Amino acid sequence: MAADSTLVKGAREASGYYGGVVDEARNELFDNLNKQVENAAAKKQAAAAEQQAEEEKLQKQAQSEAEALEQQALAEKRSLEAHWEKVTTGNANSILASDGKLSGENYSALYDDINGDLKNKYINGDPKERAMVMNELQKRTQEHNSMKDYSVENAALIVNANKSGQSFNADGYSLALQDEAYTNERNMLGGHCDPNSYNITDDVNEAGEVVGSKMGFRGVLNEETGEYEFMGADEALAMSDRFRVDQTSQAELLALQNTLVDIADEGDHNSVFDIASAKNKVKSIVKASDKKLSLMYDEMIEGRSFKDDLMGSGYLAQVRYEDLGLSPDQAYEIEKAAGEANPDGIIGSDALSDEDQKLILGRFITSDEMKEEREEMLVTYYTDIMYQGWNRKHEEIKNQYYKNNPGANAAEQGNTVDIG
Repeated sequence: MAADSTLVKGAREASGYYGGVVDEARNELFDNLNKQVENAAAKKQAAAAEQQAEEEKLQKQAQSEAEALEQQALAEKRSLEAHWEKVTTGNANSILASDGKLSGENYSALYDDINGDLKNKYINGDPKERAMVMNELQKRTQEHNSMKDYSVENAALIVNANKSGQSFNADGYSLALQDEAYTNERNMLGGHCDPNSYNITDDVNEAGEVVGSKMGFRGVLNEETGEYEFMGADEALAMSDRFRVDQTSQAELLALQNTLVDIADEGDHNSVFDIASAKNKVKSIVKASDKKLSLMYDEMIEGRSFKDDLMGSGYLAQVRYEDLGLSPDQAYEIEKAAGEANPDGIIGSDALSDEDQKLILGRFITSDEMKEEREEMLVTYYTDIMYQGWNRKHEEIKNQYYKNNPGANAAEQGNTVDIG
């Protein structure tokens, strides 16, 4: 059946019309979709930009806070450094104060020690660590002030040190320091005047861990290592005190002598020296002395010394070599060198050379085995000087009495006193 052209045409027209509507609708739909996509993309981009802006804001804020904290930390560090400088160098009592008492070498050694690990712990540590560091610094400051004071005193004592054949100086070291028996002590005390006398070394605990540093002086030189042993400040001061002139005992002995002279002056021609009382007073002075070397070596009274008087007293002739810690072989060699025909172990000082007498005297004065004998001899020696002072005045009183009383019984003049 042939198609109805009218129907076909209508269908085509209808088809053409429908296609236009669809296309328009489709285009509108696509436009809407594109707009929605664009809007969504714009919103997403805006959200991303907003988020980025917020992140940048937060980042800047964090950076500002970090910079502020960094600046605060820097300010605190500078404040701590300034405080450290103040407590270490700010005044004459500070550990690194330049007060003229330190050589350049000693100052450098001390500076490196103080501004090393100790300063680092103070600046970078927490409050507890800083408190511990300040306690340690205070301890070291006290130690070092003592070291500086000792150094100044020691230098003055070395300059004024007494030497044989020179006028006695109570402000210098005792003559004992010149004895060969104390060569090590003399070298160490002299060495403490050197520009690099400080010995600052690690302080190690029992586990071998370094727990800090300790300050002191050079001690005995180790011949094998070539290094100086460590000597603490207290140890150095104790050694120095041992070799100082015993001015306290000297003053007490002079005062006692003057008192006894006054007693003699107030007495009469029959007065008797109270040896027991005088000996007890002398004994208390000798026992209390912590500088017995000075009592033995130095001119305490009337320009006389125990050592010099002992040398010529003949007492050493009664001392056995073994009492001084000398072996029989040493004794034999000494007696043989002295020309003794029959060595008997007795010193016999009349036959010894001056050098041998000095050797033996040095042994007697330094021997631990003879400590009690030395102290007893010191008491007897100074008691005898007390008697001599008293007796000189007493003889004046007696002479004046017999001058005024020529008929007095001459037998009265025979009174003597044994002070043995």
